[in-house]
Amino acid sequence: MDHLKIFLLVTPFIVPLFLSFQLYFSPKQILSRKIISLALLNTSLIYFCNYFYFCNEYTLYAPLHSVHAALELSIFPLIHLYIKSLIGTNKNIKREWLHFLPAVVVLIIGSYLFYIYIGKGDLLQFLEKNKSHSSFSAAKFQVLNIARYIDLSILILQGIFYGISFFRLPRHYDELLKNEFSNIDFFSIGWIN
Repeated sequence: MDHLKIFLLVTPFIVPLFLSFQLYFSPKQILSRKIISLALLNTSLIYFCNYFYFCNEYTLYAPLHSVHAALELSIFPLIHLYIKSLIGTNKNIKREWLHFLPAVVVLIIGSYLFYIYIGKGDLLQFLEKNKSHSSFSAAKFQVLNIARYIDLSILILQGIFYGISFFRLPRHYDELLKNEFSNIDFFSIGWIN
C-alpha cells in the first residue's frame, strides 16, 4: 500500500514536468505553447512541494513553503494567459503580467513571515502540528494562521474571478469572429471551456 501511495504522489509531478519540457522544446515556437509549458512546469512544482508535505518531510518542505504558496497563486493567471495567447495578440499579453502580483506579494510576505519572523524551528513545529488542528497560543503562530487563511481566501477569489473570466473570454472572441470575419465554417473557441 505504501508503494501505491508513493506512486500516486510522484506521478502528478513527473507527468506535467515531462509534458512541460516536451512542449517548451518543440520545433514550433508558439507563444501559447510556451505559456502552457510554464503552466505545466508550475503544476509540476506544486505537486513536488505537495509530495514533501503529504509525506511529512517537513525539513525538506519548510524552505519551499512560501514558494509553494506563490506557485499555487500562479495557476489561474497562467491559464488566463494561455487563453489570451490563443485568442488575442501578443501585445495584449504584455499587460497581463499584473495578474501575477498576488503571487509575488505572497512570496515576499510569506518569505519574511516563514523564514525571518517565525524561524525554521517554529515553522517546522507549526507544520507538524497543524494537521492535527492543534491550537497555538503564541502570537506568531496566530499570525501564521491568519496568513494561511488570507492565502486561501485569495486562492478562492482567484478561482471565482478566473472561473468567470474563462467563460467570458471565449464568448467575446466568438462574437469578434462572427462580427469581423465571414465565419461560414462556424469556427468557435468554446472548446476551451
